Amino acid sequence: MVSKVSDTFITVGTINKFKHFWTRHYLEGISLLEEIGCLCESEVLNDKGLKILMQKN
Repeated sequence: MVSKVSDTFITVGTINKFKHFWTRHYLEGISLLEEIGCLCESEVLNDKGLKILMQKN
């Protein structure tokens, strides 16, 4: 029971930490919602809109 409560706090904290990312995703569709807490030490990487494949002139 205590473990589940702790996992819930970590999950909510992780969702709040990456609010800008998770607000664009349908969380109810994630079957392992409680596993999001495992991402608490991660970071979200964003692209800069850089075109990787460019044409040669």
